[in-house]
Amino acid sequence: MFSMKLRILFTSTILAGMVALGGCYYDVESELYPGGSPCNPNEFTFSGRVQPIVQQYCLPCHSQAQGSGGIVLEGFVNIRNAAVNGSLLCTIRHDSGCSPMPKNSAKLSDCDINAIQDWVDAGALEN
Repeated sequence: MFSMKLRILFTSTILAGMVALGGCYYDVESELYPGGSPCNPNEFTFSGRVQPIVQQYCLPCHSQAQGSGGIVLEGFVNIRNAAVNGSLLCTIRHDSGCSPMPKNSAKLSDCDINAIQDWVDAGALEN
C-alpha cells in the first residue's frame, strides 16, 4: 500500500516537473533566424534587402518575360526608376490612385515597405 502511494506521488511529481520545465523554453533569435532577424530596420540596401523583396513579390508578373501592365521591375535601373518616381511605393503601400500590388495578394509587410522607403530616402543607390 505504502509503495503504491509512493509511486503515485513520485510519478505525479515527475510529470508536474516535466510540464513546468517544458514551459520554460526560450527561443534563441540567432538560431531561429541565422541571417539576422526578419525585420532589421538598418538593412535597406538594394542588394541586401530591396532586390530580394522585388524578386519575391514583383518579378513573377513584372519580369522582362512577363512585363504585366507594361511594367518591368527586372534589374537595378528599372527598380530604381519605379522607386524614384514614386510608383513602386504607391502601389505597395496601397495608396489611393494606385493599383495595389502584389495583385490579388496581401499587402507587403510594413518591414518590407519601410525597407524600400528607407532605400529611396537614402538615395536609391546600387549597393
